[in-house]
Amino acid sequence: GADAGYIARCLPEDPSRVYSVAGHCDGRPAEPLSYALGGTPCAVNLEQSYCVVTDRVAERFPEDTLLADMGARGYVGERLGNTAGENLGVLYVIYRRPVQDPEFVSSTLRIFAAGAAAELERLEADSRIREQAMLLEHTRDAILLTDARDRIRYWNRGAEQTYGWSASEVIGRSAAEVLRVPPDAYGDARGRVREEGYWSGELDQHTRGGRHIVVESHWSLAGEDSGGSVLQIGSDITQRKASERRIQQLAFYDEITGLPNRALFMDRLTVSLAGLRRGGSSLALLFLDLNRFKEINDRQGHAAGDRVLVEVAQRFRNTLRANETLARLGGDEFVVIAEDADEAAATRIAERLVDALGQPLTVDGRSIPVEVSIGIALAPRDGDTADELLMHTDIAMYRAKRGSIEYSVYEPHMSRELDDFLSLAERLDQALKNDVLQLYYQPQVALDTGELIGAEVLLRWYDEDWGWVNPGRAVSTAEERRMMGRLGDWVMRTACGQLAQWRSRGVALPPELSINVSAQQLEHAGVAEQFARHARGAGLAASAIRLELTETAIASDPDHAVEITVALREAGFTLCIDDFGTGYSSLAYLKRFPVDMLKIDLSFVRDMLVSESDHAIVATIIAMARNLGLTTLAEGVEEAEQARALASLGCEFAQGYYYGRPMPADEFARAWLR
Repeated sequence: GADAGYIARCLPEDPSRVYSVAGHCDGRPAEPLSYALGGTPCAVNLEQSYCVVTDRVAERFPEDTLLADMGARGYVGERLGNTAGENLGVLYVIYRRPVQDPEFVSSTLRIFAAGAAAELERLEADSRIREQAMLLEHTRDAILLTDARDRIRYWNRGAEQTYGWSASEVIGRSAAEVLRVPPDAYGDARGRVREEGYWSGELDQHTRGGRHIVVESHWSLAGEDSGGSVLQIGSDITQRKASERRIQQLAFYDEITGLPNRALFMDRLTVSLAGLRRGGSSLALLFLDLNRFKEINDRQGHAAGDRVLVEVAQRFRNTLRANETLARLGGDEFVVIAEDADEAAATRIAERLVDALGQPLTVDGRSIPVEVSIGIALAPRDGDTADELLMHTDIAMYRAKRGSIEYSVYEPHMSRELDDFLSLAERLDQALKNDVLQLYYQPQVALDTGELIGAEVLLRWYDEDWGWVNPGRAVSTAEERRMMGRLGDWVMRTACGQLAQWRSRGVALPPELSINVSAQQLEHAGVAEQFARHARGAGLAASAIRLELTETAIASDPDHAVEITVALREAGFTLCIDDFGTGYSSLAYLKRFPVDMLKIDLSFVRDMLVSESDHAIVATIIAMARNLGLTTLAEGVEEAEQARALASLGCEFAQGYYYGRPMPADEFARAWLR
């Protein structure tokens, strides 16, 4: 049978041990058997038959039936066992006539069975090894075998594909030399595998072409009697590691600046606060917000804005120290965690960060000034959780921004102030949506005749719960909440509508209507067309409107302001620089602005009769305007003596309580319009 034949084929062919062997277990006659032991043929030639019966064969042919069918007069059997004690089958010697010395046959059979079992076990092991070797050759993993001196003895196809070396090129060479593994890491791995029999980990290696790769390796001793041979199985995980780094980068680091993002920042802050509670030290958190960053995105594009963020982040990095962690929360917001920092240390850090932006940035060949507002909170004084501390730094930052200061340290009353501010902003938003805001009008007159030359449009707001809200507070709230675009558009539309209403009633219109334009409105390139559209919609010429632009608004970005003012002038509007003299950056650009009038700030007019310096400033502004071909209008005139002094200096126009307070449209029409 197949099993008997397999056992027969497994017996060694060495003639010093076995001359001929054959056997069957299927009932057919067996071939003669002769054998030798120790290289010398036995004195007794067993011209008998033999049969190996494995468990599988025995199930089909029970022993008694099988032997009887073969005509056996007797038999001697010996079980075949491997070194593990497992039964491989039974070896029988079957004889058809009596033998003289059955004990000799039996003892000889035991020797023969032991040899057969050993050969069977060895060849089965060899078969498994060949099968495994076949698998090793076709696996994609790099598999190599090194001896005790690290010389390569085996190198599979997977290794050839991974490293680029063929087996013939590396056999006999040092694995560490071929793979160029860092000596310390490689030595540690070999030491561990010798001590523990196994090691696994990641190793930096190199291919034949010099490309760096990361290999996940599993090493083991080749066997107890391997003499220090080590089997190395490795997988190239370079791409996986790169993907993992990319995933981690996206998950925990800002893609633009490379700084820790909000998720990683919150984790680090939470860990720092936990350590703070155990150690009893202090921690400072600084919240940084870039001023007017939106203008950069709107005017120069988001690509330029991203480059600004990269440069800002680098400057902040350069000024921070080892125990100060910088992160980007998003947009133009950054944070710094400063461990073991009290209030004094935190303010010094804030000053360093402010100084880091002292020089303008250069992006795409353009010089861009960037400023920052910083809020500071301390733990545990101002909070012992990440959310609480971050909220308080945000509040302090807004306080710094509203106060036009570089940084502010959190104090409890700031929370109440912020609540009031947010409540006011919400009410203003609703008032704007519900169209319950009002416009008042203040006359502007000629100083020499007292005749009306125009009227300034001023915002007024009456809240059902708060009563009359201070106009300055309402406007500053709108600026901080970036509502000036909507608010300014409402003012322009409503003022033009009022002129149209007066005209429909047959009321003589004021020669010009002065409307204030905020810096936020100037950020939008289409503001000129938007204003012109409102004038056309009311059936008005653009020349009926004089737009007042503050000096500080046009000084923040003079080049852009020139472009916008030219567009407004080409649309037909007349232009006035409001609050002139309070700024200082726009003087060099004044001749480039197509303006018609300078408006002297009331702070100079108020004290010009008692302050020589204020009087000199007013006289200088009037003289400069005359030389540039511009008219001047003084605001805040409250006394006749002020009016006479201004007229004597050559000022043409004025407005103020001396001539009339701001008043509702109907009241203004009765008082000033025919």
